[in-house]
Amino acid sequence: MRSTIKKQNLKSSRQDGLRKVEKMTSTRPNTNAVAIATFILTTLFVSSYTHPNYVPNSACSWMSPWHEPYVEPQQGKAPYKFKIYHPHVLVNMTVPLCIIGAEPFKGLMIQAQDMEGNAIGYWITDSGRIQTLNCTNEGDTVTHSNSNNKQILPIKWRAPEDYEGKVVFKGAIVKSYSTFWTNIASDTFSVHSTKSKRNVMAP
Repeated sequence: MRSTIKKQNLKSSRQDGLRKVEKMTSTRPNTNAVAIATFILTTLFVSSYTHPNYVPNSACSWMSPWHEPYVEPQQGKAPYKFKIYHPHVLVNMTVPLCIIGAEPFKGLMIQAQDMEGNAIGYWITDSGRIQTLNCTNEGDTVTHSNSNNKQILPIKWRAPEDYEGKVVFKGAIVKSYSTFWTNIASDTFSVHSTKSKRNVMAP
């Protein structure tokens, strides 16, 4: 029963999103597609107020949180930080990330991306405060599981077995229905196949 209701919610969310896209493109015909693409990151989501306990999979393709009336993200530096603990890690390693806020937040959506913007690896949901989405691959996107206030949130990502190179955590944070930031990024770090560097983080 719960599965049926969730599927109905996802279908309704997709239909609502498509209608809003059509409305926006008819009322904003001069919007530059490239500007919109840079305006977001690669992961965009519906507000935690609209979906307090989950984010629809359809959110992977939306340009920004769909609010009615339409709300744009905050400009300037976000009061949130994606903190990493080591610049070098090994393949197939569990990598900690901590979301630290100067202000409480309710929702989030984050991916680990390579330098071409592809989501890689997967997230570990050993906390009741987060869950995953399958945007491109299984578990490649992490989001909130409730809309309770959060200010410090440690989470874990698993590096892929078949990737070596630079990685960055990118995502969006929702403080309230009309206040959210996109394109928040951590420092870049590197994934290595062996301990080729002396200061590679040990498993």
